[in-house]
Amino acid sequence: MVECADDVRAALAGTPRSLVLALPDEGSDEAFVLEALDPSSPRGADSLADLVGIACARVIAALISLELSGLALALPGGRYLRATAPPSHQGMTT
Repeated sequence: MVECADDVRAALAGTPRSLVLALPDEGSDEAFVLEALDPSSPRGADSLADLVGIACARVIAALISLELSGLALALPGGRYLRATAPPSHQGMTT
C-alpha cells in the first residue's frame, strides 16, 4: 500500500516496502527461488525453474509470494529481480 511519495520512490528504486522482512523457511520453494534471484539480472520463471530444479508452476507461486513479501520485484515481460534494501539499511532485513 502506498502511503506517501517516499513509498512510490522506494518502489521505483526496487527497495523493499518494509525494513523488517520475513525470509522464507529454509528448504521451501520460496527460499530456493529467492536464492536464485539476482538483484541486477532479471530472470523469468522458466529460467528459474531450470536453475532450481522445480516445476515452473511452483516457481511462479513462489515468485508471487516473494513479491507480496517485498523480497522480489516483478518486471515487464514476466521477469523478476531480488529486492535490495537501501544502503543505509543493509543487514536489517531478517
